[in-house]
Amino acid sequence: MLHRPVESTGVTGREHLRASHIKPWRLSSDAEKLDGHNGLLLSPHIDHLFDRGYITFSDAGEVVFSKRLLPEILNHWSIPARLNVGAFSDYQ
Repeated sequence: MLHRPVESTGVTGREHLRASHIKPWRLSSDAEKLDGHNGLLLSPHIDHLFDRGYITFSDAGEVVFSKRLLPEILNHWSIPARLNVGAFSDYQ
């Protein structure tokens, strides 16, 4: 079965992606934990960077990199220094 790539990841199989919460699970209310707008579907290496605060996203979808993130990580993981994943909804 052929899969279409999940937008902004380039990954064709959802089984290779991770659901990540925008507002951390431990800080979320029960309703926020179940709210689909509080989630992002990310590649594992991007989820790692997001969960640990090395990257975040602007409302317009620009990836914002922490100054703590070593440039060699971007290079080794082939992450471009300028990256836009698409605008977020008002709910996100």
